[in-house]
Amino acid sequence: MDLLRNPTSKSNKSRLNNSLKTSLKSLNKSFKSPIKSSVKVSLKTLSDVKSGINNFDIKSVYENNMQTNLSLILFIIIIISYISNKHYIHLGLLFVISIITYLITKNLFYALLISVILINLIILINIDFTNMFNNKNNEKNNEKNSN
Repeated sequence: MDLLRNPTSKSNKSRLNNSLKTSLKSLNKSFKSPIKSSVKVSLKTLSDVKSGINNFDIKSVYENNMQTNLSLILFIIIIISYISNKHYIHLGLLFVISIITYLITKNLFYALLISVILINLIILINIDFTNMFNNKNNEKNNEKNSN
């Protein structure tokens, strides 16, 4: 009981309140500064992307040498082969993998080579993506029909 009546307990409460207020202010500042900096960075990144699109040069992607020309010709032949065999999902996967590998390697020849090898391995293993999608759709339809 004496502790409650003790005047020092009021000062302790006020110190506690002041310390809470200062800690909340510092937390507020610490949350605001990363958000502001991340917004500034994202705006800068958007302006960099816009300037990169405006200053796009095909010479940075395409090197006019025999190796790259041969790989492009073979890539076009493989695209025609996939279309004639109706491997449309593999064709889309080929483009996605080639873009990703180009972003990693920064070399068109190696990107096309790696993507063609990977897609041909997928076809060789006989992973059939169309049946995967059709089975999921059939399961959903069966669940709806049973209800």
